[in-house]
Amino acid sequence: MFFIVACSAGDESHSVVFWNIENCFDTVDDSLTEDEEFLPESFLGWNDWVYRYKLEQIGRILKDVKPVLVGLAEVENRRVLEDLRKRMGRPEHWGILHREGPDRRGIDCALLYRQDLLECLHEDFFVFRLPSGNPTREALIGEFRFRQGRGEAFIICVLHYPSRRGGARRSLPDRLTCSRQLITYLQQKYHGRKILIMGDLNAPGDAEPVRMLDQFYPLLLKGPDAWTYVYQCQKQQLDHFLASPEFLRGLPHIQSKSPHVLRPPAMQDEFGFPEPFIKNRRIYGGFSDHYIIELKVVEKSSSRRRE
Repeated sequence: MFFIVACSAGDESHSVVFWNIENCFDTVDDSLTEDEEFLPESFLGWNDWVYRYKLEQIGRILKDVKPVLVGLAEVENRRVLEDLRKRMGRPEHWGILHREGPDRRGIDCALLYRQDLLECLHEDFFVFRLPSGNPTREALIGEFRFRQGRGEAFIICVLHYPSRRGGARRSLPDRLTCSRQLITYLQQKYHGRKILIMGDLNAPGDAEPVRMLDQFYPLLLKGPDAWTYVYQCQKQQLDHFLASPEFLRGLPHIQSKSPHVLRPPAMQDEFGFPEPFIKNRRIYGGFSDHYIIELKVVEKSSSRRRE
């Protein structure tokens, strides 16, 4: 069920985005993870110049979008996040939520947020236990409140489900388990709260892991133009927004018609597909193999203008 909420003249909308930024690694070898592919001596030649250029590409897109909250996937560590926020303008404005997770490749979920506009009240991490026994990315959960205004606090959950490597059917039980465990956790700990789930679920909207979440947290972004990723010239939607009904009414609330896919012209190749940073196991120099998804959150405006 969707709630249509009219915006009054005193309301202000803010951009919230999710982006899988494709293998955002630094150049330092981590002995605890499988990051050998992203080192200066690797076949990719992942040196300091490549690393800085990768951050510049990601940073200039986010700088143009001007979000207040950024959910990220495929981030190696906190150093990467600290270096990235320097490319986003006014680095002191950006707070970071992240911790090192158990993924074998060392990639994690993360949140960047405008700490001059948002107060982080709580951070939480949920570790999935998969039937395959493989470690995977944790769910990152943050609780926020706008510093100006009288609205409620809200929950942001960032996900990156297990990949389809080895075949979508073979890896399906792991993604189904993630959905079951996440629903149980959120229902027990955050029932009745304003919750926004964002992430790369490695599954389209009609796949069972997404449909399971949709029963509790309705999908906000769907339809033929909701694709975010291309595999073998086939458009796919792997990146999703879902929200509790409570976040579709009151203040703050998600504008019900705002969720969409951002496809900046600079990120597109000649076919309109996202230009990846790595292509055919070589540095290609694009941005990411995923497009960005965006929605608007509405709060009561304050006298202070956002830069």
